[in-house]
Amino acid sequence: MHFLTPQTELTTYYLFCAVRFNPISWGQPLDGEIQQQVSHLRRVAFEDQDQAIIKAQQAVTLGHRDTTRPVLLEIDLGPVRYKRVLDKLIAEEQAAAAAAGTNVHSIGAKA
Repeated sequence: MHFLTPQTELTTYYLFCAVRFNPISWGQPLDGEIQQQVSHLRRVAFEDQDQAIIKAQQAVTLGHRDTTRPVLLEIDLGPVRYKRVLDKLIAEEQAAAAAAGTNVHSIGAKA
């Protein structure tokens, strides 16, 4: 499991964990040694591999903050469509309010 919690605008707590089911027990001390080795390998995978990629992505993101066309993944499709529909509805509401001579401060609220 990977769990990310924003700390500041530029920092995030990145927590991760993994579960290992041990169908066979070799007894102590071997089970403890296996557990320590697996834990060490997971930490190495994050610190030596994942962390470098995350930092590189952050550097690219910070260098291109004005990008108007970010890369969209398949998983982004729903939220992107939602945002487009919402933007269209807001624009239509604002246009109707302007045509009627009223001022719209927020969705559904007229002044």
